[in-house]
Parts: sequence; C-alpha cells; structure tokens
Amino acid sequence: MDERAGGRYRTGEYILAGPLFTVDRRRRALLAGHGVDNGALSLIAAVLEPARFRALLRFRLRWMVIGILSAALLYMVFSVGNVVSRAVLSQAASQIEQIYVKKEGLSLS
Repeated sequence: MDERAGGRYRTGEYILAGPLFTVDRRRRALLAGHGVDNGALSLIAAVLEPARFRALLRFRLRWMVIGILSAALLYMVFSVGNVVSRAVLSQAASQIEQIYVKKEGLSLS
C-alpha cells in the first residue's frame, strides 16, 4: 500500500479520471452505478426513439463553438475569482496555495 494525499490506497485503484485523484470503494461503486444507469437510459432512448437519439448525436459546429466559448468563459470566471479573492480576503492566498501544493503532491502515474 502506498500512502499519498493523506490517505491509504492500493496501487491501481483508479477510475477513468484516477490519475488525478483516488477514489474509495463506496464512491467507486456509486460512480459505476451512475455509469450503468446512464448507459441503460441511453440504450432505452436509442431503442424507443431512434430518430431523436440520432439527432442528439449529430455533429453540429454551433454546439462545439458554444462548448469552447463556455469553457473559456468558465476559465475566465475562475481566473478573475482567484485574483479578486486574493486581493479581498486576507487568508485566501495561503488557502489557494495549499490547494496547488496538494495538487502537485499527487502522482499522475
């Protein structure tokens, strides 16, 4: 067992986003259940209303542009929030730095 990020876990206990964080057994079961639920609902939608389901899966440039612009806007909101919180709140800077230190300490392998 390795000891990282303040907790114990067995090497290899990851989900798809696992290189960034570890997940305990109960949460992993919950996430797997959500994946099964979403897959089942998608399958039901594809069987019951195939034309509508195919329309949702069709590539649309407009949707891609909206997604990229939304991501850029969200990034800007967090960047502005970071700057404003550091300027307004006295303890924010140290707390934000602690988050980045914890992030750097995690293994990506």
